[in-house]
Amino acid sequence: MTDTIPDEYWGFPITHYPLMYTNHAISTRLEAAYTGSRHLYHQIAAPVAINDISKLADPTLGPAAYNELISSVTLKKLKEILELTYYPSDYGKFASPELVAGCITLMSSLKPLPLAYEYGYLCLRVMVIALNACLLKYGSYLDVVIQHMKAVSSKEYLSTFWEGSARLISREFIDGNSGTPLYGVLTSSPRSLWTTPLMDQWDLHTLLYLLHDDKKNLLIALQQADSLGLSGVMFVLRGYVESKQVGMEEHDYKHSFYGPYSRVLYRYRLVVPNFGLEPGVMKYLCNKPPIMCCLEEEETIDVGDSRNLMRAYTLCLESNPSERCAAIVFLFQLVAPLMVPGCEDLIPGVLGATLPVFWNSLSTYSPSIVIESLATFLTMFSNIVEPFRLKGVEQPWVIQLEDQIIINDTVELMLRVTLLSDSSRKHRGKADESKLIDTIVERLTHLMLSAPRQHLIDRCEKLGSFYDWSNYRQIFRPGSPGNPVPDGCQYIMLNYVFKGIFGQQWEAKLASLRIVTGHCYNPRCPAPVDAEFVCPTTGAVYCSSKCLALSWTYAAVPPSVK
Repeated sequence: MTDTIPDEYWGFPITHYPLMYTNHAISTRLEAAYTGSRHLYHQIAAPVAINDISKLADPTLGPAAYNELISSVTLKKLKEILELTYYPSDYGKFASPELVAGCITLMSSLKPLPLAYEYGYLCLRVMVIALNACLLKYGSYLDVVIQHMKAVSSKEYLSTFWEGSARLISREFIDGNSGTPLYGVLTSSPRSLWTTPLMDQWDLHTLLYLLHDDKKNLLIALQQADSLGLSGVMFVLRGYVESKQVGMEEHDYKHSFYGPYSRVLYRYRLVVPNFGLEPGVMKYLCNKPPIMCCLEEEETIDVGDSRNLMRAYTLCLESNPSERCAAIVFLFQLVAPLMVPGCEDLIPGVLGATLPVFWNSLSTYSPSIVIESLATFLTMFSNIVEPFRLKGVEQPWVIQLEDQIIINDTVELMLRVTLLSDSSRKHRGKADESKLIDTIVERLTHLMLSAPRQHLIDRCEKLGSFYDWSNYRQIFRPGSPGNPVPDGCQYIMLNYVFKGIFGQQWEAKLASLRIVTGHCYNPRCPAPVDAEFVCPTTGAVYCSSKCLALSWTYAAVPPSVK
């Protein structure tokens, strides 16, 4: 079977079908939704298909009847059910616990991987929509959401539905089950919403392992077909997993329940679509795991899955540059253990997507949080990257990694966080933070030296990095006029970086580069050429701090540069 020719029963494979269910593709179909006789046909055909799937939830079903029902649910019937989503008033037909359970049974019949083909993915879509409809109905919010859907354009039907589900779930977090009703809902939301579908515990167990065992295809489908909101599923499974914790040994609980749940949860966290409160609900679920805060990956991972995870991480940060710096550490902890040989070319992109988040965090979070997060990330990143480096072998990705460090002004980031921190102003009273800063400098310099030293020097000269760093060094020189940090912390850091790049004779080699900026602004300077010291206040160029002091001493008006 080729990727472009669907199988009559299974449909397209995973390499093709996700693109058929993107937000754009579904919105296009929704805008051209069937009306009149076609709508009437689906109102008749879809309930028949729903009834057939619901029968699979009957525990007394015999083998012959079971096989007959499985065979009767064709790809066409699944599509007919999903076409009910073209009409807001038909979403109530999905609110059936039996439909949820039947879809799980149907997915479990697909061996070995249910999401390898379009058929299994459509089973998943029907199940997720049905489960969310059950949540909304149980929370007395389904009718309200349907009214909201009728008030928006057809291309916003699904996103409004997912947003309504996430809003209902969020009340469990915000109010702590206090009973505060939702806007537009007359009765309070029921407690313990995870029991909403009233599903059998075995169905939930089956669903958990279906998603976990096919998590590679799940990640691909969710990332490419960005039209499915799983916060409801994750919320229900969380309640199920938590209920199993009582009376179990920690190791058994982690192995059998928490581990599988977390692996699915964290993958969805990387690709969660922007449906209103959907990302917020997922962040809450990830930030408050049942008990374990550390997940050990116990399974091997193939190169394809590893590459997909690294791409998901990179895209997640590129599309959410305002992501919290502390969340970066959390997300990288999920991806780092799964980076395997064969993914080296993606490593520079991982770093390139991460560093801007730390820059953006400087204006939002306290310097101490940024310093701790940056030190932790650089430590993890350098430890993960080190085994991929081959000594004596030129590796293009190593050079690209070095370029990302320079392009993203990582040395400047290092200086900025120390300037903003208490450690720079009260260095002696912040021993722990000082150690973190030392870690940042050490790890950063180590990463910079991953590529051949001469390439680093040539690259820094071409981009003018040495020019900038030399100016910073002059500004932060102890005793220099205008130095905002008298203790010389930044000066020492820059010396460490230069020493790492040039070696023991770094001062002589730095001087040999002849980093010049122009003529000295001091009119009394005896040798005004090749000035390289920049006044931190005015931006004027001087030969040295002495010329700066003389210029300010004798000038009637402090010099300035326009």
